Amino acid sequence: MKDMIKQAFACGALLFALASTHALAATLPISLSGTLDEGQDVQWFEARLDHKRIVSLATRSYAGGANASGDVILAGGFDPAISIYSKQGKKLAFNNDYLGAPADPANGNSYDAGLFQLYLKECIVLIAIDRMASPLDDRTGDWAIDFWGFRNVAAIDMDVEVPLPAAGLLFGSALLGLGALRKRQS
Repeated sequence: MKDMIKQAFACGALLFALASTHALAATLPISLSGTLDEGQDVQWFEARLDHKRIVSLATRSYAGGANASGDVILAGGFDPAISIYSKQGKKLAFNNDYLGAPADPANGNSYDAGLFQLYLKECIVLIAIDRMASPLDDRTGDWAIDFWGFRNVAAIDMDVEVPLPAAGLLFGSALLGLGALRKRQS
C-alpha cells in the first residue's frame, strides 16, 4: 500500500513538473533586435499565442540597456512606437513613449515604447515598430524589442501595399468587365 502511495505521489509530482515546465516555456521572454534599412520606417512581426492570455512588450531601441535575455543593447537607435493589429488589420493597441522608460545616457530622453499587461484574445497578431519622426539626425536604424507571453515571434516583410491609382484602375476595369458581361447576357 505504501508503495502504491509513493508511486502515485511520484506520478503526480512528475505530471506537475511537466505542466510547470510547459507553462514556463510559454512565458519565457523572446528578445529580438535588428536594423531598419535605409528608407524603411517599419519592422513587422507575426506573434502567436497558444490561447487567450496577458502579454507585454517593450523596446530598448532608443535608450539601450539590458534586454530580457540579458544582452546589452547600445543606446542610439531611433524613437520607436509599437502597434498591435489583429490578423484582419484591426488596431488593438498602440504606445509611443511609456512612463518609466529608461533614459538615453547621452541626452536623458526616454523615448522607448512599451505595452504592458494586455489581454489578447487573438491567437495570431501583427506587431509593428514604427520609426517616429525625430529631430535628432544622428540616431541609427537599430531596434530591439522584448516580448513576454507569446509562444513565438518572427520578423516578417509586409510588402503588400497597392498604390491607390493602380487599385482604382483595377477596380474600374472590373466594373467595366461586369457591365459588358451583363450587357452581353441581356
